[in-house]
Amino acid sequence: MRTTKNKKDLLQYYMKLPYSIRIIPEEAGGYFVEIEELSGCMTQGDTIEEVMKNINEAKELWLESAIEDGFEIPKPKEMEEYSGKFLVRLPKYIHKRISHLAEREGVSLNQMIVSLLSERSVIKEIRSEIKSIYWEMDKMKTELYELNSKPQLLSSNAKGIYKERISSSAGIIREKQSKYQYNGVPQ
Repeated sequence: MRTTKNKKDLLQYYMKLPYSIRIIPEEAGGYFVEIEELSGCMTQGDTIEEVMKNINEAKELWLESAIEDGFEIPKPKEMEEYSGKFLVRLPKYIHKRISHLAEREGVSLNQMIVSLLSERSVIKEIRSEIKSIYWEMDKMKTELYELNSKPQLLSSNAKGIYKERISSSAGIIREKQSKYQYNGVPQ
């Protein structure tokens, strides 16, 4: 049986682990957030700061319940060990196409597959980041439009802050685009 001190130590241990937090902008505004490895550990909020605070509280409650009930707590994906090997079944025509491509490039079939998978995963990651940034910019533009339509409610200083946030987001997009420019190998 675990003592109260052991449970607290265990809780502190799991709270420090690098769990995967996924934040999803909601169309109506605000954010949905979940910890991917802890099934059912999720929350929402209006701002990034709020959802981060909320997800940490939800994580603590989830872990406390799991510890109290004696459930096995999964480790973060980041801590999982991978062998670097897996078996993939694919149609013969794709196998043939990739083999010919590898031969033309002068690399092994394995190197070609690793290269193609790496490129595709980076592209997906970039698209996700850009989509999130565009969503945030659209939200800020809508807020600015609403505030500009009611100038009596907004000081010129506050308008400047919102315009600065929009410009900052545009800068982030340009930075991400230049960071991931493709010259044969992702930077």
